[in-house]
Amino acid sequence: MSSPTALDAMTAAADTLSPTTLDAVLAHAELQVRTDRKYIMPASSFSEFIASVSAHVAILQIDGRRVFRYDSVYFDTPDLLCYRLHATGRRQRFKVRTRTYLDSGASMLEVKTEGRREETVKDRLPYAYDDRHILTASAGDFVSKRVPTFVDPGALRAVLETAYRRMTLLNAASGTRVTCDARLTCSGAGRKMHGLDRHVLVETKGVGAATEADRALWRLGIRPTSLSKYCLGTALIHPHLPANKWNRPLRDYFGWSRTDTAPKVDIP
Repeated sequence: MSSPTALDAMTAAADTLSPTTLDAVLAHAELQVRTDRKYIMPASSFSEFIASVSAHVAILQIDGRRVFRYDSVYFDTPDLLCYRLHATGRRQRFKVRTRTYLDSGASMLEVKTEGRREETVKDRLPYAYDDRHILTASAGDFVSKRVPTFVDPGALRAVLETAYRRMTLLNAASGTRVTCDARLTCSGAGRKMHGLDRHVLVETKGVGAATEADRALWRLGIRPTSLSKYCLGTALIHPHLPANKWNRPLRDYFGWSRTDTAPKVDIP
């Protein structure tokens, strides 16, 4: 019997949880300053993970939906400064993206920077759906106040688009969240790459100490890994770039191998 797809595993697990609302998620665990831990787990183990945390969490439900379609457009300089800062582990790294919730059509502009003690700081504001692939003048002003001073916001352009499915879990008692992503598509530079068909990307979001979800994953033998969708996607569509930091997840879950050139292919 073949193993379940990640999306099938998420959909089945979602039906076993009690629902919560977006207002509750924002009230208890908006977490614009937080500690993120990321894990990649086999879809075949996902139901066991959900069963182990089900007494502590509820699942976000909006208009009857529990698994949502997300789209993100990432902006970087022509020489991929943002990617290079992450690849070399620089302290002043950042990300600029638009995030669109495709089921509602709502979009946000988000800037992520590094805070103290490896915390992630996220600033965001509502953004026009039709502008999600560009940075408007007002967006440039917003970005310029939040990225490092050596970054020229005027040089930022859309370089990568990602699409995936997500379910969000809330632990209201501890004020923490868990997001679970599957079926990731990365598009850019004339290429389209796919991954997370048989694995789920789980991210725990809290403040400081390990969450109940972290401990549940550890009990299953799953350990955190350093990665981001932007860096994974950029390495996938530009296989000539150095990507030592993410070699293992790229090879294990996306079939990636480094090349000296980056041939373009048509996107179907």
